[in-house]
Amino acid sequence: MSGRIDVPKKTPQESSTIMDKGHLQSASKE
Repeated sequence: MSGRIDVPKKTPQESSTIMDKGHLQSASKE
């Protein structure tokens, strides 16, 4: 699930934020 977004590119803290409220933006990027 985390591989579908830019988690690997972001830092652990950043990835947490993306999963929380940034998952929508990440999906749009794809």
